[in-house]
Amino acid sequence: MSKKDASKFTAPEWGPEMSLGDDEIDRQHREFLVMAVHATELVEQGTTSQIAAAIANMMAFMKMHFDAEERIFGRTAYPEATAHAVEHRALVNQCNQIVTIFGGSRDLAALRGSLHGLMQAMVAHLVQTDMRYKAYVFGGKASPPPRSAQG
Repeated sequence: MSKKDASKFTAPEWGPEMSLGDDEIDRQHREFLVMAVHATELVEQGTTSQIAAAIANMMAFMKMHFDAEERIFGRTAYPEATAHAVEHRALVNQCNQIVTIFGGSRDLAALRGSLHGLMQAMVAHLVQTDMRYKAYVFGGKASPPPRSAQG
């Protein structure tokens, strides 16, 4: 494997073990993984404007997704909601650091490393932290109650 290949981010393949049982949240998680791979590919072969747009899109998507999760927590009185939201803020701050790195220096090596770190943190958040709310919020069922019944 070449040095360039070793630096590429590879998102895990989506499987049932990663599903929370909420179609919309699961779709968002899958979409974010696709966006992450796309952003890291652009660092290797894209223009600076393409990279900047991909980072901005990821940041906006991340914030939208975290807001969606936190609304679910509010409707369900999830007891770990505050700690989970703190993790969300840390991930947003990590993304803000990427924006700063790219905007300040255009150092692609630093950007690549920071993007890989963010993607690893996001995957860990999905498979560890998000899975903790699955049973509480959705009762471990294949699908949650209809959203209209939740408020």
